[in-house]
Amino acid sequence: MRIFIHEYVSGGGLSGEPLPKRMAYEGLLMLQAILEDFLFLRRHEIRSTIDARLRTTVPANLPMTIVDRKRYAEVFAAFLDWAEAVLLIAPETDGVLAYLCAQVEGEGKFLLGSTSKAVVAATDKVTTDSRFRAGGIPTARTRVIPFDDEPTRHVATFGYPAVVKPVDGAGGEGVFVVHRPAETSAALRRLRRVTRHQTFLCQQYVAGIPASLSCLSDGGCVLPLTLNTQYIHMSNGLIYRGGTVDVDHPSRSAAFGMVKDLHDALPGLRGYFGVDLVLTRSGPVFIEVNPRLTTSYIGLRRAFSTNLAGAILTSALGQLPTLPTPRGPVRFFVNRRQRPSRKKG
Repeated sequence: MRIFIHEYVSGGGLSGEPLPKRMAYEGLLMLQAILEDFLFLRRHEIRSTIDARLRTTVPANLPMTIVDRKRYAEVFAAFLDWAEAVLLIAPETDGVLAYLCAQVEGEGKFLLGSTSKAVVAATDKVTTDSRFRAGGIPTARTRVIPFDDEPTRHVATFGYPAVVKPVDGAGGEGVFVVHRPAETSAALRRLRRVTRHQTFLCQQYVAGIPASLSCLSDGGCVLPLTLNTQYIHMSNGLIYRGGTVDVDHPSRSAAFGMVKDLHDALPGLRGYFGVDLVLTRSGPVFIEVNPRLTTSYIGLRRAFSTNLAGAILTSALGQLPTLPTPRGPVRFFVNRRQRPSRKKG
């Protein structure tokens, strides 16, 4: 099969625009990891792209085409025409991931991931919140607040501490925790710089351990792979620094059981996807769904004795794989000294 694997930020989607270093590097780590695993299968022809500004940061043996300034649309269209199947990694912000998924579907190519409709639903945190609640999935209390309608007063009415964030953010961008009224105005000013929407989310701050679930779906059933803790630093916003994959926790069984109901809440999830949640003393509280490859894959691939690229492909094609028990816990970090470890098997 001819497979186009594309990570938007490091792959040239922002050619001609400023390149956010942290997002680009995190995207590049994911891209290198998944490319190495698909190449090791040796059964498919793989192609990808790289922003010209990052050309010196990737191994020469990876099948990457350099995207120069303002050539992104042309190169993406050419590879979409060449490919039989496409695996996309992109931020949900401003509908980027949903738009790319719709392009792939529109060209009649097989999407090795969630449908564009599922991505749209998961991207809109308001929709996700309402569907979580309708499905009986525990989630944080959430309210939508307009920027132009005394937003600081509405946050104060909501109560402190509170989390303010974009309605369609990704990667923690624009997420702020406000503990008192004096912090609200500054947080909202910074939040408004990273969103085009006229509204934002005010969400209950849930005390506990920041965590995620790595999952596979065949389009009808969900296979939870691992529970992962997240290393989060809060300083002028949320910064994700890595995590530990395949941790044991009293809420693990409950979280695995609840995530299997996500197909009722968000039909169309397929292939690999992640879920953000908080592990509290009373159980898991679900925050959002990331309908794409997540950064946890960097550690996840080291926790399994088998190559997960085949498992992702099999599930996207409609059949959940049988996988060995992961051999975690595995710690990983997202920083400039890290390079994806080579994976065999």
